[in-house]
Amino acid sequence: METIIAIVCLALLLWVEPASAQQVYSLKVSIHKDVPPLTKDQLDEALDRASKLLKEPGNQCNVTLKRNGSIETFDFDSAPKTIKNLDELEAVHRVPADVKIVESIHFCMGRYDKEGWWGCSWRTEGLPKTVIVVRGMHPGPVVGRDTRFLLWAHEFGHTKGLHHRLDDERALMTPCAIGTLTRRITNDECSCLKDGPAGCPIPPPSQEPTCSVRRQ
Repeated sequence: METIIAIVCLALLLWVEPASAQQVYSLKVSIHKDVPPLTKDQLDEALDRASKLLKEPGNQCNVTLKRNGSIETFDFDSAPKTIKNLDELEAVHRVPADVKIVESIHFCMGRYDKEGWWGCSWRTEGLPKTVIVVRGMHPGPVVGRDTRFLLWAHEFGHTKGLHHRLDDERALMTPCAIGTLTRRITNDECSCLKDGPAGCPIPPPSQEPTCSVRRQ
């Protein structure tokens, strides 16, 4: 009997382990040299808080984001600090880093917007997405470093195949403005974060988002 119980316990352990196994992403970060720099502590805090968000009760997604080496820089010869069109967006995407930090983003999702976006991972179909975020936060009710980690986690989700969700404005992947309650992810979204775009079967939304507040 003890042998049978031991076998059953081992089988349960092996069955649970894949779901709880940790996925660690080591991200190289580069910031435009004409943009005020981020310190390593600021960067590590943002990545640590994004990781804790994914693991918190209700999400329980064992994904960790951490910095890979020193914070690098790029200049105008490589890519601009302000993105205004598709060519400039592509230039920033081609900077050899996982996360790029710029001054402002006015072209994303295939169109120009004067007010701009805080982050953009949109890219021409078939090309690998990377995280692009602005250095400062847009003036408004969600200003401050407390929302930076939400933005980074949101844009990182796009690089792993996640689309915007229209069913829950408190979802991490909402297309609407990021706020302190924008935190929820589903089990399927967690699987995408772990397996990447090739293992992410979640289809894109069937309609354009209609937000009364600023979108990502």
